[in-house]
Formats: sequence, C-alpha cells, structure tokens
Amino acid sequence: MITDFTDDESLAPHDHCTTTGHAFVKKTFTKPSWCHFCTELLWGLIGQGFVCEICNFVSHERCLKTLSQYCSSIKESFLVQPQAHTFIDIGNFKKKYCCVCRRRVENSFDLKCEVCEVYCHWECRDFAIRDCRVTTLSHSAGCQPINRHQWREGNLSGTSKCTACKKSSAQPDMFTGMRCDWCHITVHSSCIRQVDQECDLGVLRNIYLPREALQLPITNLTMEEILNCSGRKRAVDKLALGEAKVEDGCFSDDGITYTEGLNASALNASAGPSSPSTSTAVHPAGMLTMSMPASALASGGPTSAALSASTPGKRKDKLRMRSKRKESREASTHFDDDYEDNTVDDPYSDLRSSVVKHRFYAYDGNMSFESQSPRLIVTTTRETAIYAALKTFHLCDDPRKYYFIDADAFAPDKPDPPALEDQAIVESIESGSLPAFVMRYRISSRGEPIKVFLQSPRHKPKLKKVKINHSLAASDIIEMALQKLNMSDEEVNNFVLIMCYNNSSSGLEEQSLDGDQLVWPLIESCIYKTVRNLHLIRFYIREVSLLSKPVRVLVGNLPPKLPSKKYEVHVTEITGIQLPSKAFNPVYPQYGCLLVEFPNARLARDAVRKLRAHPFEDGKPIVVLVLPTINVDAISPTASPLLVFVNAKSGGCQGVNLLTQFRRLLNPFQVFDLDNAGPIPGLVVFCNVPSYRILVCGGDGSMGWVLSCLDDVGQESKCSSPPIAILPLGTGNDLARVLQWGGGYTGTEEPLAILKAVDRADPIDLDRWTVIMQGDEREKQIITDRKALTKDGIDVINDVESNVQIMNNYFGIGIDADISLGFHMKREENPSKFNNRIHNKAVYFRIGLKRLYKPNLFKDLHDNVKLVVDGANIPLPPIEGIIILNIGSWSAGADLWGSDREDKFKKPSQCDGLVEIVGVTGIFHMGQILSGLRTAYRLAQGQDIKIYTHTELPVQMDGEPWIQPPGCIMVTRSALHATLLKKHKVSLKRSSRSSGGGAGVSTGDNMPDPASTGSFGPDDDITDDEDSDKFLSTIHGLANQQFNT
Repeated sequence: MITDFTDDESLAPHDHCTTTGHAFVKKTFTKPSWCHFCTELLWGLIGQGFVCEICNFVSHERCLKTLSQYCSSIKESFLVQPQAHTFIDIGNFKKKYCCVCRRRVENSFDLKCEVCEVYCHWECRDFAIRDCRVTTLSHSAGCQPINRHQWREGNLSGTSKCTACKKSSAQPDMFTGMRCDWCHITVHSSCIRQVDQECDLGVLRNIYLPREALQLPITNLTMEEILNCSGRKRAVDKLALGEAKVEDGCFSDDGITYTEGLNASALNASAGPSSPSTSTAVHPAGMLTMSMPASALASGGPTSAALSASTPGKRKDKLRMRSKRKESREASTHFDDDYEDNTVDDPYSDLRSSVVKHRFYAYDGNMSFESQSPRLIVTTTRETAIYAALKTFHLCDDPRKYYFIDADAFAPDKPDPPALEDQAIVESIESGSLPAFVMRYRISSRGEPIKVFLQSPRHKPKLKKVKINHSLAASDIIEMALQKLNMSDEEVNNFVLIMCYNNSSSGLEEQSLDGDQLVWPLIESCIYKTVRNLHLIRFYIREVSLLSKPVRVLVGNLPPKLPSKKYEVHVTEITGIQLPSKAFNPVYPQYGCLLVEFPNARLARDAVRKLRAHPFEDGKPIVVLVLPTINVDAISPTASPLLVFVNAKSGGCQGVNLLTQFRRLLNPFQVFDLDNAGPIPGLVVFCNVPSYRILVCGGDGSMGWVLSCLDDVGQESKCSSPPIAILPLGTGNDLARVLQWGGGYTGTEEPLAILKAVDRADPIDLDRWTVIMQGDEREKQIITDRKALTKDGIDVINDVESNVQIMNNYFGIGIDADISLGFHMKREENPSKFNNRIHNKAVYFRIGLKRLYKPNLFKDLHDNVKLVVDGANIPLPPIEGIIILNIGSWSAGADLWGSDREDKFKKPSQCDGLVEIVGVTGIFHMGQILSGLRTAYRLAQGQDIKIYTHTELPVQMDGEPWIQPPGCIMVTRSALHATLLKKHKVSLKRSSRSSGGGAGVSTGDNMPDPASTGSFGPDDDITDDEDSDKFLSTIHGLANQQFNT
C-alpha cells in the first residue's frame, strides 16, 4: 500500500535542531568571537551567543530567526544534482577555513577542490557536502535552474566587496561571506536577499561556456575520472589508502612511517625514549602505528583514514577491532590527548575540554568497518553516547532512532548481534577502556519517506516525497510519483527509477531498477553501508530516452601512425566489448588517438576503467576521456566561448597552476591539459560551436601543435579557423612577442586579467607556409638501400609523409639550426631538467659558446647552397646560415630584418603573403644581433623560394631541428591560414636583451679566449640566474669586441 507524504514527525527536524538543521546551544565565549551571519562581534560576559554542535556555526540570538545557511547535516539533502568535490590538491593552505567544521586549515594534510576551491581538513573530507560547481547537465537543460547564482560560503579574498552594501565582505578571522561560483560576486550572508538571484556570469560572460550548454552522460564516474586528473589524484589516494612502499615491515610515504605487525608495547620498547618533535599513534587494532611530526598529529592529520586504511585489513588475514585491543588502549590514550590539544586555541574549546568525560570509537556502517576507519567519539555528562555519535557523523536526528552493536561481535557477512542496551553502553564506556561500536538505524515497520526527483527533457525539475513500505516495487513508486506530479496521463513504461546513494567517500553511485524490483531491501542495504545514506539516498524518475543516449569516449596515447583497423582491434581486445566499425570514428593515426562511441553509459563506464587499468604503452598510460556534448542553442549568439589548452610541463609549475586557476574561473570542460592526448579532445568537443576562441598556454611548439591539429579537425568543424591567443610559457616565445603577449609569463598577472585581455584582443591573420623537402636521386637510392640514415642520433627525413610540413614562424639552415640541434639532443638525453626558462636559455648559450672553438664550421655554405626566389637566382655572400622569416621575431625576440630603410624591400608583415630571407655570417654575427648591435644581411623577399643543397645540412623549422639530406627545399604559401589574437595594448615594453636570446653566439678568427675574460668556458656548468647573467655578459663582451674590431 502506498502512503502519501504528510507532515510526519520523521521528516521534521528533531527538537534540538532548527529548521536549517543546526543544533544550537548557548555558549559562553572566552575569546572575541563574531557572528557568522551578520559578522558583528558577540557582546556580553556570559552566554553571548549560540554555536552549532555539528558544524560550529556561531550566531547571535537575534540572527537565529533570519538565518539562511543550512547546516552540513541536512544541506546535501536539498541538492537536486549532487556533485562530489575533486580533492586532488593536498598541502598546507594558509588563512583558509574548512567547509565542514569551519576551522582554519593549517595542517600538512589539508585538501583543496580542483573545480570550486573548497578547502577541507583531511579528517573532514567524508562529511564535505557534495555541492561542487555543477559544470554540466547529466540530462536535459530543463532539469537545472538556468542563470542562478551558485553560492559558496567563506574563504573570500582580502579585497572582496559586498555587492549589496559595498562594504568589505572579507573577514580573515572567521568562515563567512558568500561568493558565486559563476560570476564571482561576493556578498555578506545577511545581504544575500538584497542581490538579484539571476546570474549573468560576470565579466567573462562573452567567453564563458554556461552549464546549461554542456550535457554529460551519466556514467557513475567521478569528476576527477572524467577530467582525467587521476595522475595528480594518485597522491591523495595513496595517503588515504596507505599504499606505501613496504621495506623491512614498514610503510613509508610523504615523511610518514607506518609500522606493521608491532603492538604498542613492542613499538615503545624498540623506539626508546620518544623525541619531543615526534609522536606515535597506535591504531585501535593494535597492529599498526604511525610515526609523524607532533604538530601534524596534534593538528588532526590523517587520523582515522591514514591510520586505519593502511591496516592489515588489506591483507588476507584481515584484523578486526578486537585484535589486541587491550595492548593498544594505553598507547592510544596519548594519541587522543594530542588530538584534544588541537582545540586549545579554539574559541569553542571548552565544549571539548572541561566537560569531556568519556571516549569511545564508533563506525557508521559496514563500509567504515571494512576499511577499519572508526571515529573517535567524545561524550559529555549532559548527552548520551548515541547523541554524541550523531554529532560526530554530522547527523541531525532523533537519537531514539539509532542504536549501537558491539564491534567485537560484529562481522559484515553475518547477521547483526543484538542491540546494546543503554546501561551496557554506559558500563562499557565507563570501564576506562576504549570500546568500539557500530551504529545502526531503527527502521520503522511503517516504512520510511524517500525523495523522488523528476528528470525529463519536457518538464522542469520537481521534487516529491513519498512514504514507502516493504512491499513496493519500482513501478509502484513511479506510478505514485506521476500522480503527485499531475502526470497521470504519462505511461509508466516510459520512465525508469534510478536510486542514487553514497557508495564511497569519493562520490555517489547510481543504480537503475527494474519495474518489478522491490525497493525496500535496497534501501536497507544502503543504510547498512552507512547510516548517513538515510539522508543522502534520493530517487530519480528518468525518461528511458535519456538512458539510451550514446557516449563518446576519446582514447589517446596509443602508438602513432598505425592502420585504423589496428586501433579498433587494440581497443576491442582491452575492453572486451564488440562494437561495429562505425563506432570507431574518427581515427587520428598521426596523433595516436581515436573516438569511440558506446551505445550506453554502462558500457562506456566499464570500458573507461578497463582502458585506464591497462599497462602503459611505450611508458605512457592510455588516456581515456569522456567527452561532453555542447548544446549550441544554449549559447548566446553574441558569445564566443573560450577553449583553453595548457601545457602543464611548460614554465616549471606555471602550467599546473594556470590549469587549476582557469578551471576555477571558467567551466572546467573549457580547459584541457595537453598531456591528455593533446589538443584533439578539446577541438572535438567544440567542433559544433559556430564561433569560439582559443587560448594556448605554452611555447611556440604548443601553438604549432594546436594549429596542426586544427588543420585536421577543423575541416569537420563549423568554425574552421577560430582566433587563437598565446600565453607564453616556453623558452623563445617569438610568436607571443609579435602578438604582444610578452616574452614569458612571470606569474605576476592575474589569470582573470589574462582572460579579460583575451576577450578584448583583436584578431589578425597569419600567413602559413608549406615546406616541401625532396632528396636528389642519388641520395634517395642510398636511403632506400640503407633503410635509415642517421647522424648524431637524429633521424634523417626519408619518407614521403614527413617531406611536407607547415611553417608558422621561421625556417633555418646552417649555424642556427646546428645550435638548435645541439639543444634538442641535450633535452632528449634528460628531459626532466629542461623545465625552466632560464636554464634552457643558459644551455643554448653554452652550446653557442662551444661553437666558438669550431670556427668556419659552415664556411662553405654559400658554395653548397643555391637560393632561388620567385624564379630569380640570389647570389650569396660568405655566410654560414640562411633564415627564412614569417614573423618579426627570432631567437627570443631578436630582430633579424631590422628597422625600415630605403631599399628595394617592402615593410615586412606576418600577413602580407611574403617571407623575408636573411643570412648570418657566424656566431659573432648572431651574438651582435642578439645584443641589438647589428641586423642580419637582407638577401631577398618573396613568396616562392627554392633552396638546392649539395650536402647534408642541419635545418630547423619553428625550433624543431633535424639533418636534411641533399636535395631541394621548396617554400610556398599554404592554403591553410590561421587567425591569431593580438593583445589590445598601445605599446609593449621591449624586453631586455640580456634576458632574451634563444640561440648560441658566434665565432671568428680573431675571437678572444673566453677563459681569458675571467668568466665561463664551454665546459662550465650554468646552475642559476646569477651564472646566466655572467654568461650573457661574457658573450656580449665578446660580440662588442669583435664589432669594434
């Protein structure tokens, strides 16, 4: 029998809770404290205000009537679409507050969300509200309120101003204030009703991709799995799961040492007198200890999770709480005292110090028991043990609905032992030991109310509550919900019932129910996993059409240049899922990636996890990304969403920091890491957007990579040539200099200012040039016979496919290409060292300095090369290098062409259809050019260039070098073009020549010995910025002496 929802007492908050879920008690504060609602000081001598016993919210008595913030105990139950936080950053964050307990996060094990910048203590992470910024819709656009503020409490910047009252909204001494995750406006908690609830996305509305425009299929994958943050997430999971390296019976990870197989007495005996700087914590099982800094232990480091998740419960002979409990109790008392010391400086400390009477451990269900992660419960004389446990587990409910069972007699695979009476609980706690209990919920025989949400592309989201009993099936609940939603004319078979529940600390799990499947046993099973599921379980009535939508998955980091059929076979063998050939389309063999379309979300989820678990290919993991779909109709006609590519390896740690900042300022699905299969995923997602912009955070190589992928993907896109801006993170950054984005990002400019500049930037055209390299007949025969021809470990171009390339910046032959080749070989030997701009430039100069001892290396270049421009032979002077320029910057800002003067050449431009050809006479000449003393020799200007070479020569194109065999090199204007974004700026300060330069410097017959100058020789190491400055001074001095001569 179906019972309609009424004002049942089980749905109302308990008498000690308010309608907002807070459990307020009157409090006498011994230190200055402020109200978290109105931010005013609490005045008086005794009983100044109220504090929530669950979330530590502080309030005036007068503010209780107008309070709008919900307690963490019930807030998640009001969310239509819960989204777990992406806690992948772990560290020590200054002047920030925990979103759960509202205290400062000042430990070394605190967490930060990648998407919404929420901070959380390690031990509070299980209770963090899953209200992360909802960046996509898992179904229809009608299931979420559109253009509504998504408020986030606390942790405002110091310069924040309230939008309503124009006063400062930042309070460094408390967790207060509200911030919108989308438009980033800030208001006081008490002023939030004065602000228009319609969100206009703020100053970035023109480049923002709104959440209603993105639809992501429901795959039960966490956000870090979808964004492929698993590499950085691994550090957090490793600490949570205790997956440390085992050596001599000890686990070691991040400065924490776990000792296995020793009880407390044995550990203390072997350790001797403890150091005052370290403390030893013993797990309740008595078989795992953790040695860590006392400060971290006292501050509540990874207490229950890291202490217990690494227990021998992971082993075959899984130990339970009852194992050697007696030996561990005295030792764990020291740990508990340290834990209590954390509240000494806390204004609420007297709640946990002066009235503390007894302590015990409690599990909230089977999941915490199986992982052996109990919570330490502190009970006082004025409350029961169950009520204290409810507060610890962030539950605001009637304690009479819960009971304890003995953990020593409990086994998850067996029936529960009898419930403990109140007297037995008191005696066990007062015995002086640390008992452990498992909390259970008393399930009513009359049934329990459940929350049912409607998810339909034809209706707005609605919530109804129904009360069910033991005999109801899924179809009965659907029928009842449709009646309450005034949708009785709808067919029950058109809908399916989805149960969403908490299956782990990392996210939510969804399960599709059959029509005749009983619902009550599933609810009981979820409550047994954790009693918190009673308030977290929700049901969705979802249209069947939403379940059958295909899911697009991109698979990357596969071996490149294989036949398309081999990629299909490779993916099928790993996943074990047979799909038609049309599902593997398109395939990009040159990049080693392909797009796979799965018929439903279940197959896609299984395939993603199997592919990610597969062994690495050539030392690289397989990249698997679930791609969302963009609803173009939801994008404003005047908007041009921004697609951001970040090379996380560029600029040291700058790439990683920018990746995080841009994901917080924009929709995370607008920001892609180039380490995850390159630019292809982002370009595929945006292929149906008619107008958008691109920001590339990297060097000139990253820009060339994006342009190359855009040539392949853009042919099938509605916007084939979107305007592109570049944020310079590389070494030379010549293209960024021409576009006035600077010579290198230093971190001083705020990411928000960068995005504003991209929005205001002016589009300009960039000529692109096709470079065709053909070997002569004699050389082709040699290559055919030998199959491969190498020199100094660099492959010679010898196949037809690699003979045609696209040039964006410049093309060089001779001395400058030889220096680039030397740098490339050094970087290939040890890539990890080349992650700093100063170091890279120093290596360039060192290689150039070595060339000083090899004079006249290319003295016969003018005899071995023939230059033809627009059909005319160009006589060559005695030069050692030829450079073809498409832009006005070379080698980190050097001007080879020079200023305008009266001659036969036109003023150069990157979009005039012409290239400039110049020559350099040697290392000294290049040094003078880098110093700004001279320019290169102007040879020609044209649009059809042919270079005939009679010997092997080093060449480089846009910084990528190789050895080119004899033959003909043709440079012609490409039919492919690019639109770039030039920073809207009146003038750009010229960067210092002493910090620029990307090529080595020069040589000559009358060159002084570098050793005689008292500076650096070719074999000296350059280790820091000071050495680099000395090195530059040495080179410039040599160049000036040669110039004066």
